[in-house]
Amino acid sequence: MCYADIATEYDGTVTAFCYCGWVEYGHNTESADAAAYAHQNAPDDIDDDAPATA
Repeated sequence: MCYADIATEYDGTVTAFCYCGWVEYGHNTESADAAAYAHQNAPDDIDDDAPATA
């Protein structure tokens, strides 16, 4: 599970980032919040080689 957040830069733009390494630059506060929320709540990638569970 990811934990995304936002940070305001010196130039007034807002960066959305996550501790997993994901980052998006050049947002305003609203769009950065939306991007962080979407990243944090995105389903985890499923490995094609992983066995299916029922």
